[in-house]
Formats: sequence, C-alpha cells, structure tokens
Amino acid sequence: MNPAELVFFDGALRPASEAGFRVDDHGVLFGCGFFETFRTSGGRPHDWSRHRDRLFTACERAGIELPVTFLAWFEPALAMACRGLLDARGWAEGVFRYTITSGAPSSDGRYRKPRELLSVRELPPEPPPHGVALRLLHLRRDTGEWLPRPKSVNYANAQAGLRELTSRGADAADEGLFLSADGFIVETPRQNLAWLYGDEIFTPATELGCVAGTGLSWVFDQGLASRYVRARVEDIAGADAVFAVNAVRGITPVASIWDAADQNQILTFDSAVNEKIVWLRQRWTAALAATAAAR
Repeated sequence: MNPAELVFFDGALRPASEAGFRVDDHGVLFGCGFFETFRTSGGRPHDWSRHRDRLFTACERAGIELPVTFLAWFEPALAMACRGLLDARGWAEGVFRYTITSGAPSSDGRYRKPRELLSVRELPPEPPPHGVALRLLHLRRDTGEWLPRPKSVNYANAQAGLRELTSRGADAADEGLFLSADGFIVETPRQNLAWLYGDEIFTPATELGCVAGTGLSWVFDQGLASRYVRARVEDIAGADAVFAVNAVRGITPVASIWDAADQNQILTFDSAVNEKIVWLRQRWTAALAATAAAR
C-alpha cells in the first residue's frame, strides 16, 4: 500500500480508496459538514481544544450528533491517529484535516450517523522574511451559512478565490485579499487578517463573513487590546503592521497590497520588523515548543 494514500476513516487507518461516502450523505449532497485544519508539533496536535470547540459548536448548530467513538472527543486517540499517518510517510510533522460529514438525516431532521475523515499533508514553506503580498481578488467573499462563519465543507467560495490567485501567476507565498460585496476587507482564502495601530489589534467584523479563526482566537488571548471593525483598503494605510494568521502558518507579516490588475502596489508595510509582530511570532514559536514538550 502506498503510504501517501493512507487516511483515518471509519475508526482505522486505511487506503484512501476505501474511504467511501454514501450518496445520501448531506455532506456530499449539500455541503452539510465541517472541518478543522491543524498542525502538529512534536508529532502532537497543536492547540486542538480551540479546533474541538469550534467544531462542536458548528455541529450542534447544524444538528449533527458526534458519536463518542469519534476522534474529536478524545485527544490522545486523535494524537495516535496523527502519529500513524506521520509514521506511514516518514514525516516528523504535518498539516491535518479532520472532516465531519453529516450523513443522511433521521426522521426528525437531526444527523445521527455522521462520518469522520482524517488526512495529512506536508507543512507549508516558511513565508519570505520580509512578508507576503496580498492581491485584491475580483471575486467577493460571501457570508457563509451563519455568523460567525463556521469552517464548513461548503468551501467553494474560498477555493474559487485560490484558483483566481493561481490563474494570475501570483507567487506561491502571495495571498488573495477578499473584499465583501460592499468593498470592506474580509480575509484571504486561507487566513484571517488583522492590523496594528500601536498596541491595539484591529480585524474585520464577523458580519462580513470571516471564518471564526482559531489562530485569530489565539492572537486575542495574548493580551493586546483588540477591536472588530469595518474597514476599506484605504482605511489601513496608516497601520503600523498588517498580518495574516491561521492555525497552521501562525503569524504571517504582510509586506504589500496590490490591485486586482496586479499592476500597482496600493500599500506597503514594514510588518516583519514591527516589534509587536516580532513578539507575536516569538509567542507562537513558544506555543509550538510547549506542545512538542507536553507529556
């Protein structure tokens, strides 16, 4: 068996070809399902509790009842499954996607037979030392199923944003910048966005359709004042720093914002050398080290 085709499905490690979903699964038919993307450190799931809480909240709202046998309930079992997939590939670390699909509904409309799938891919490369470029997308961000936006299997809007970015010949490290239908900054297809004025963090208001990011939640817990706002690109021209954040990449400084034609740099920033960004990145590294050292 090719180790690259191994996944965790139906309670065991097995070839991906055996991970079949029923045709009446509402996760397949209607995107009724949720996923969490997390990385390991020391081979252990990093900051799983934030992902678990977000997943449980989404499943509860959607009427999905998670069996107590699922990995989501028991972090040691999740860690063992992660280690099995890492060992099969000979990797020390990886990026994991844990997916729940609802299955078919019961007569009362609730979902009592969901399915779980755990897969792994390699860690992404480090961003350029000076930071990444954001490129305004023509496509606008939708607002998802409900607010704050869950991490839904219905991810077509974000995937379309990534395809647009790729079709424009962007550098691998670049990120697309989603605006709302009325022109406010939302997020990238893969990460939340925030900016700093002094010691205060600003981030787009949740009603604009931002994913309720676990990486952003971690940032808010570091003790800096924070505020949700509605801002256009020109409104952040005076920011001390801009950064993207998610649970896999941590804190990614933003160096520039380009227009949708890829012709003009609208704004530039020295985010990578901002003292608060440096401090946050050090805190993120320390948090990963703590996960690796946990027993």
